[in-house]
Amino acid sequence: MAAQSQAQLVDTIIRAVQADFTTDTSIPPDFVEDLLPQARAQAMEMVYNGYTITENDIAVRIPANKKIMGECYQDYTVTINRADVLPTDCYITATIPNVIYLDSSNDGYVWLGDVDTGLSFTKIKSPEHVSMLLKRGMLNQNRIGYVHDGNNALKVYGNMMLKTINAKLIYADPRDNDDFSPDNPYPISQQMSPLIVNLVKDMILNQIQGTVNDKVNNSEDQSGIKGMQPQGR
Repeated sequence: MAAQSQAQLVDTIIRAVQADFTTDTSIPPDFVEDLLPQARAQAMEMVYNGYTITENDIAVRIPANKKIMGECYQDYTVTINRADVLPTDCYITATIPNVIYLDSSNDGYVWLGDVDTGLSFTKIKSPEHVSMLLKRGMLNQNRIGYVHDGNNALKVYGNMMLKTINAKLIYADPRDNDDFSPDNPYPISQQMSPLIVNLVKDMILNQIQGTVNDKVNNSEDQSGIKGMQPQGR
């Protein structure tokens, strides 16, 4: 089954929410779109670590899928500004978008390297490890290493002549990718799709129920959801 686009996901979520309400409902698509990245991150963590569902009043444990990141990445290319590279430098600095961090082994980088040569870069765990590798001459054109500082900065060691860096990243918000289109497949796995629909639906229903409880459901609130009255409530 082909992956759903963002537009299809949003439509599915809106219809799922509207099914619980009277016909006088209005949910702006852009409001749902803004909730998708948070739900995507939650769903990815659930699939990565394993989660529990209820079937016929019986709890069923869904096993962890540690390969989930390979189904959720987007391509990214960094062009190195050679003017910023000084003769005394031992690394190249690149700026990377915000990514989803799952654990120390999976920090949002599915692959980092040079597509022209097919060379994969090696993740270096610490600055101390960098110093040791440099002293031993173990970082060079055939073995390029990188350190991610936990923010948006990336330091690449071993080849000071690099012109571009290619990456497969798990963007925190897929819309930050320059090639993103709401009509292209959304970067999630098939297993994540129903989880995301339910998570976003719950987010919206919780906001709506709060509005109803506050007796302000007939006026426009900050959420942008108007005129929604729960079925049978």
